[in-house]
Amino acid sequence: MKKIKQYIYFFLLSYLFVIGTILVNFDTISSAVMPNSWLHVDGIHIKDNSNNKVVLRGVSLPDLAHYDYRNQTGKSPVELIELLTDKNKGWHSKVIRLPVYPIWDSGYNSQPQKYYKNYIKPAIEKCVEKQIYCIIDWHYIDNPNKVDAETRAFWTDIAPKFKNYPNVLFEVFNENSTDMSWAAWKNTVQPWVDLIRSYAPNNLILVGAPHYAQHLYDAPSNPIQGKNIVYVAHLYPGLDRSLWDKWIFNVADKIPLFITEWGFRDGADYPTSGTITNFGVPLMKNLEKYNLSWTCWVADHSWQPEMFDKDWNLLVGENYMGGFVKDYLFDKR
Repeated sequence: MKKIKQYIYFFLLSYLFVIGTILVNFDTISSAVMPNSWLHVDGIHIKDNSNNKVVLRGVSLPDLAHYDYRNQTGKSPVELIELLTDKNKGWHSKVIRLPVYPIWDSGYNSQPQKYYKNYIKPAIEKCVEKQIYCIIDWHYIDNPNKVDAETRAFWTDIAPKFKNYPNVLFEVFNENSTDMSWAAWKNTVQPWVDLIRSYAPNNLILVGAPHYAQHLYDAPSNPIQGKNIVYVAHLYPGLDRSLWDKWIFNVADKIPLFITEWGFRDGADYPTSGTITNFGVPLMKNLEKYNLSWTCWVADHSWQPEMFDKDWNLLVGENYMGGFVKDYLFDKR
């Protein structure tokens, strides 16, 4: 009997030791392997699984294939993501936008599976590794009715591949370049949203607006149908300040809103020429007033408005957005 008691005692001690070891290391284990929380829309807010409000701030890359066909001195998407999330270098991006250009020689439409294998999947896997969110952006700038078939084919390919990735958001169509009514736009984009949702039940879907993702004023009265829909605006210095509220910010307390493009550099091509004082600071006041998520455009040295010089030094000072963005991400880390 005495030996049996000793065995039981030894077993219990061993059991408690194992459980204790697991509990001590639980935080380390979970932080290392747990995926990003699924996000959902609640009213005008983006929230996580614990119902906390979430504001995502980060940077947009240029076209994922740019390094191979346009900008030989650039960085690959994986290298850029590594840079823009390197806390040791002061970078604190929580979301990275991944533009997929449909056309051009190396665009998605030319070789879809090659583009997916070489660019989209490695970029997303890097974002998973870095435990940040990312946006797959179907980067057409066009009349959406002209490219309906291509858009359906893209999302039929891509949405099922990332339906189980909590960190992946889908931006349906970069910029509707027409000035069509919101109702006409909804008739075009709603079937795309429904198509994505048929494959991916949980990912956030980001929907822009006519006139280069700026005419959002009719969206609250005629919303896109479905769950977890977030509306998108793009904002550059070329848009007169008197129109900011009318076209964009007046809807920010009515629908969930995400600014997936904004940027400036003094002397850059229209509509992106601006400075910290005349554009950056007033824009940030509005973004913070409404607690809006955003990705700025663009992490490159040749695509305008640039954040870096040709030696990949960050452009800083009144006339540049690079230092302004990095400092803001640090402040909000």
